[in-house]
Amino acid sequence: MGALRPGAGPFSMSALAAGWSRCAAPPPASPSPCCDWPRSCARSFRPCTACATCCAPRACCPPHPKRPQRSRAAPSGRRSQCTSTSGRCTTHQLRFTFAEPFQRFLMLPDFLGEFRPQLERYKLDYLKLVATPAPAGTQLSLTQSKLLGHSYLPVGTPYPHDELGQPMILLAQVNFAEAPALPPYPTAGILQLFVSPTEWVEMDDYCVLFHPDSAAEAQTYFSFLTPDLYANSPINVEHTLSFSLATEYGGAEDCRFQPDLGGKSYYKYLRTLPEEQREELDQYCCNAGHKIGGYAYFAQRDPRAATASRANDVQLLQLDSDEEISFGDSGLAHLFINPTALQERRFDQAYFYWDCC
Repeated sequence: MGALRPGAGPFSMSALAAGWSRCAAPPPASPSPCCDWPRSCARSFRPCTACATCCAPRACCPPHPKRPQRSRAAPSGRRSQCTSTSGRCTTHQLRFTFAEPFQRFLMLPDFLGEFRPQLERYKLDYLKLVATPAPAGTQLSLTQSKLLGHSYLPVGTPYPHDELGQPMILLAQVNFAEAPALPPYPTAGILQLFVSPTEWVEMDDYCVLFHPDSAAEAQTYFSFLTPDLYANSPINVEHTLSFSLATEYGGAEDCRFQPDLGGKSYYKYLRTLPEEQREELDQYCCNAGHKIGGYAYFAQRDPRAATASRANDVQLLQLDSDEEISFGDSGLAHLFINPTALQERRFDQAYFYWDCC
């Protein structure tokens, strides 16, 4: 059972003011208190998967395994200490997730309270993606959301080839009909990112396709996609994708995030804080992970900042590195698009970018 979407379940205002919300009742058919989530990044609350409310810390859940920490030192060439983790409650055998910094409601550390109006202006909804490696031998459907695998292409549509004449590989396919609605992104249709099997690192040999309708008869001949084409793929195995709505209130790496924090920019303000608060703010503004929309995260710097005409382009897709995905050294890949092109569904205007440490 997956962790519930942040914000699910009733909340006690007095508990919220104290930094916690307690469960209204213990989970059904269990004498133990419901699953705990320790108060962590940005005082985030974790909905209890047993009783669909938020929990105070209790004793049933063990210490959680941590993702490898990502060092963060200077504005360029850095990765955040994003320690989002997950585990399983041994009492209730339910999945839970820790340290997701952004919620559907804005909960701030005490030292950021005076900047609430500033940060609320930067609210952005996005689609959080969970990429799950497909078991060996699984045949994914042509139309489903996925990483790698065979793409949906209507009969008669040429398969994309790179500048060397090689068939491209499908890096990502998003079927918007499977995702919650997120205006101005589509509510239907299939978005695809193809890249050259050998030249993708140069960021100029890729293809973005969008199929508004997936009802047309699909091509089923893919024998030309031989295993050697995937030798240099940044994604090792096929993944399924699932979606959930989430909210962010800023992103340190995104050039669109320019708050005035007591007359200081984000990084100047960050340097004035004691170490513990620096880490908390650093985590609060971590935008790593797979996603559609929202604020972008970079290992180096935001490429949109260098071109005025692209400074307000929005993120179409972000893919992060994990156990089976590796864009260089802990890197991330992105698709960006002009907001007008997104509204008009001109996805041929989207552009590919990736960087790493």
